[in-house]
Amino acid sequence: MSVLHNMSVPPRSVLTVQREEVRGRRYRVAIGKSVMGTAGWSNDAVLTRCLREDGAACALALLTPRSTNVSTDEFRRQVAVYRRDETTLVTLRRLCDTSLGGLDLPDGFGFFVEETADPGSVTVPAAAAIAILAGRSGPLYLPGRFEPSLITACGVTLFFPF
Repeated sequence: MSVLHNMSVPPRSVLTVQREEVRGRRYRVAIGKSVMGTAGWSNDAVLTRCLREDGAACALALLTPRSTNVSTDEFRRQVAVYRRDETTLVTLRRLCDTSLGGLDLPDGFGFFVEETADPGSVTVPAAAAIAILAGRSGPLYLPGRFEPSLITACGVTLFFPF
């Protein structure tokens, strides 16, 4: 609830606005929180930079760590291996599509909204998170789009209104 005051004149009335929550399905998407034991990412900016530089190779290395505690050097070596592999994008897409299929997302466009994690939202597994963020175009989720090098690693909520 917010109280609005007009600062240009002396207060004669107060308008109270009650914000209504928009109903719909919410999916919490946070790659850095979804992927465990990878490279010791200190913040989302470092992960985003890696995705910008190496796209599919970085994303596949995130999904297929060689052990639970991967050093940064080991992770970079794995990214380099995937960078040279011609099947990396196809393999990543297959993993992501399989995981995304298990979410049963509504058909059509969704919207990315900046909000804190809501207990009512579904937390998305890592491969599905990569698929969703690879389909991001500004505030819109475009089903079928898949561009891992444009992923931003910060947590967002994918929203489908009713």
